Amino acid sequence: MENTVPEFVKIQNIPEPAAVYLWFEDDLFCQVNFWFVIHILRQSHRDRQLYLIRPAAHTPYGFGGLTTAELVEVFERKTGLTALDDLAGIWEFYQKNDLDNLAKTEHRLKNSHPFIPAAVEAHIARIPTAGNQGRPTQSLLQIMDDLNTTDFGTIFREFCKREPIYGYGDVQVKKLLDGILDQRG
Repeated sequence: MENTVPEFVKIQNIPEPAAVYLWFEDDLFCQVNFWFVIHILRQSHRDRQLYLIRPAAHTPYGFGGLTTAELVEVFERKTGLTALDDLAGIWEFYQKNDLDNLAKTEHRLKNSHPFIPAAVEAHIARIPTAGNQGRPTQSLLQIMDDLNTTDFGTIFREFCKREPIYGYGDVQVKKLLDGILDQRG
């Protein structure tokens, strides 16, 4: 935490006027971080031009899998961000688990930010409900059944193929898998 807070302060204190380029992908993990950064930037109410840079398509390695030329191309396709109050608000609703307002805000943003609905829907689907353990857990159970294995590496690779919207890394998937295996005893 002691290393993180100073970084948030730096974000809030970007001088004005300034252009800020936000590099985020469309998966839920990246989107939650994107919403949070917009929230932090909106708190300071400074005059900044905000741009979003996104890869053209989801790849297993995201920006890290792009060549220098592809990164330049992606940068040149940047889009100016609008509806900043709604984007900042989506973080607040996510944080409070206010699913109704999260869905309403996502609906307002779908035309200007068409990548947000899939992330919001993935978030809502991951929440366990009566009789449903949530989409990521259900997906892991299905993968275990389909592949007849409990081998983490095999399951992780398949999860990344089936559920790229979550953007989960190995630690997140391992924790879910360990929970499943602990329940099975």
